[in-house]
Amino acid sequence: MLKRFYHPGFELSKKICLPYCPPDIKNIYYNYVWGNKIQEMQQINDNSYQTNHINYYSNQISQFYDFNTLPIPTSHNTPVETAIRSLRKINPDKFIGHINPDILDDNGVFINSANNRSKLYQLINRCGSIAETTIMEYAIYGIYSNFGDSIYIANDYLSVDDDKVIIANYPDQVAGREIERCCIVAYNLLYGNYPIVLDSYINFEGEANIKYIPAIIEEDGQKYQLCFGYDSSRSCTKAIAGINKYMEKMNLPLLKEICIYPKKGMETYFYHFDCIINFYTNNKIQYFESEADFWHNYERNGSVVVEIDGIGDKKETIRILDHIFENIVEVSKDDDLLCANMIMNQKGLVGSSKLSNMHELDKLNETFFFDHPSTGGGGAHKCCSNVLNRNPPISINDWLDFLTEYDMNVSNSFIIGVNNEIERLTNIMSNRPFIR
Repeated sequence: MLKRFYHPGFELSKKICLPYCPPDIKNIYYNYVWGNKIQEMQQINDNSYQTNHINYYSNQISQFYDFNTLPIPTSHNTPVETAIRSLRKINPDKFIGHINPDILDDNGVFINSANNRSKLYQLINRCGSIAETTIMEYAIYGIYSNFGDSIYIANDYLSVDDDKVIIANYPDQVAGREIERCCIVAYNLLYGNYPIVLDSYINFEGEANIKYIPAIIEEDGQKYQLCFGYDSSRSCTKAIAGINKYMEKMNLPLLKEICIYPKKGMETYFYHFDCIINFYTNNKIQYFESEADFWHNYERNGSVVVEIDGIGDKKETIRILDHIFENIVEVSKDDDLLCANMIMNQKGLVGSSKLSNMHELDKLNETFFFDHPSTGGGGAHKCCSNVLNRNPPISINDWLDFLTEYDMNVSNSFIIGVNNEIERLTNIMSNRPFIR
């Protein structure tokens, strides 16, 4: 059970996941994602990236970590119908029957042209409320970009056990990411992990905002997993109650958070925890009788990077970090707005080549620094990673039994979308192997 507490900051048991895209695609963004100021700023100068460049660095990172990695197929080239089936707060059938077939290729993928963008946008006329219009408008922009943000797999899910993950629920204004949910569920099933689907009203963006600390508290017979949580423009600690609802049903430790906040006015710059703090620790789980016991007796270890000028309460945050980590390295947004967006692991650190204090990190560990090619998308090194076990594939019927067992509500339309994605991704993964 305790193996679930590994993440990219622990000694690896699960594999670091990296995005692998279809080759030879130029992704063009037509709008920035709500709550992401960095993406908005990037798109002033460049609103595109090449999938070949993403794949090149995924291979380089995989080599850096001795190929102890797992490729994640991105949502590029997902059919429009599947994208709409991914949206949890609308009735997809209301829109799918009104997609103009002339704007799709033989695989149901959107053919990007000015005229076709206009025709796809006409789906907005089918909306019956402001909320529905918001969701469909942002979803359509995501389809225009050919699922460009699907390289940022840190948001996709949170691994909570050897074979269970919690799937992201994006806010209405981030429906350009919500259109990936069928794909996210499908690849997790293919890699042998049961997707946990949170209640529809909960917004949650995966491992990008919840980071485990190797500490367990047991009070009154209940185990709690300590973790960092984060409240910002694209993260909300209210999701933890919804997660714990299922952790309790599955007899897994409940999450107990130490919440960090960005400086007021900087919420959209440091929109995820990934953007302001990253760390690694050893893999020794420490056990405590209470939270006070943790604060008095935790044996600090590992290293953390932090953009401290972006933190809301610097003094308190440094106190917390100094209690948990042996080494603290401060990095600066003046070097790179995504300075702290690093993959950190005992086996090495992957981050931005723009950092002026790279030598401090060189002293801590092996390093691999480069200028991330995700220009226009707002993300960087850590955003393009996650962690997962690879197990025998899980069938759609076994997953449906799992959903029934734990009282999770999933629409028939969504299940159809997942099933279609399983077929599509199976073909991609068999014909384009990217595992050494």
